[in-house]
Amino acid sequence: MNIVNLEGVKIAGICSCVPARSEDNLARCTEVYGSAAKAASVIKAIGIKSRRVLSKGVTTLDLSIAAAKDLLANSNTEPDDIGAIIYVTFTPERQMPCNACMVQKILGVDKNVVAFDLN
Repeated sequence: MNIVNLEGVKIAGICSCVPARSEDNLARCTEVYGSAAKAASVIKAIGIKSRRVLSKGVTTLDLSIAAAKDLLANSNTEPDDIGAIIYVTFTPERQMPCNACMVQKILGVDKNVVAFDLN
């Protein structure tokens, strides 16, 4: 097994974001299945009672930019201090350019900094 040792590297901050609005899965599943009993059995099987939903016109990238700006402001970190951007998402805005590259550009991080999405 190969082991890579990187010196002088640290994770100085991690940010995440979720939409503020929540949707009840029981109500939504009742609409879909047409039966409250069927909806309840689905909710019981999956164990997820609610889910977060973006407001119209808001993207995951918008949330991420807001979270990243908050992280920078609260950690006394400047865009020049960032050495990598790893954007973890199941819902990228587009295939190219990746969300991480969009964050890099919007935050003013140097274009030579590694930036990639992890889907």
